[in-house]
Amino acid sequence: MKILDVSKFQPNIDYAAVAKQVDGVILRCGYTGWGTANECNKDPYFEQHYAGFKAAGLPVGVYYYSAADTIAKAAEEAAFCIELLAGKQFELPIYYDVECTQRMESLNKDQLTSQVVIWCDTMEQAGYFVGVYSYTAFFQSNLHIDRLAQKYSIWLADYRQNYDCTIPRDMHQYTSTANISGIAGGVDMSELFRTDLPKTIKNGGFNGFVCEKDTPTVPLYDVAFGPASVGDKGTALVLGQKLGLTTEVIHTDNDTYIVTYSPMTAGDKLAVEQLGERLTVSVTASEVS
Repeated sequence: MKILDVSKFQPNIDYAAVAKQVDGVILRCGYTGWGTANECNKDPYFEQHYAGFKAAGLPVGVYYYSAADTIAKAAEEAAFCIELLAGKQFELPIYYDVECTQRMESLNKDQLTSQVVIWCDTMEQAGYFVGVYSYTAFFQSNLHIDRLAQKYSIWLADYRQNYDCTIPRDMHQYTSTANISGIAGGVDMSELFRTDLPKTIKNGGFNGFVCEKDTPTVPLYDVAFGPASVGDKGTALVLGQKLGLTTEVIHTDNDTYIVTYSPMTAGDKLAVEQLGERLTVSVTASEVS
């Protein structure tokens, strides 16, 4: 699958035209500045790009550019990202872009990997299908790539013709100079190898989707047992207790009793009907709408 990624640096996009040339798009939802302020920011074109590509019917994912150099900052970025994504649906993963040498180069592998895990796990707890993005040298020198690949989707950037094929990845960004009609200038392009990801995300109920299990609706019934004698009433109540049913006793004018069960499954209804046949007591049932 051909996957495009865009941000504020592609402000003017003909979404319908682009949708005819690619299979999906990853949007930058936000970023953290690496300078003195080191603040979390929303990509100013995120909402526009999201609405445009959704209207064009293209599968959408996002990435967040990190400049975290502490566990606390990574957690803050996750919380900020969750706010940005609220109320939206994404057919592709939510990626954590980890490549900011200005803030991360001095961190050892253990610390930076721990930051990534904090962000990813926080996002997963919020219901998102997540992954990690970086380029080959950074993955190898600054992160425990094998550990991350065991838990999360990997999006790897490597523009070389003879790139390292041993690094695990679901998606490979292979150029930043692709030409796409409807976008001015060169753009990033990737190949998604795990073509099952959109289906996995939708069926799993991730990224704003609701998991709809293919289980049939089980009909329920209201059942009345009686009129019955006091002894038969007691037998009917015992059966209700064994089946774990909610029962109610109605005392009739003829000094007999009706035991009602509600609601109950078809199997439980059959058990009450069989008891009625054995005791020659009337049983009436109606399906609960």
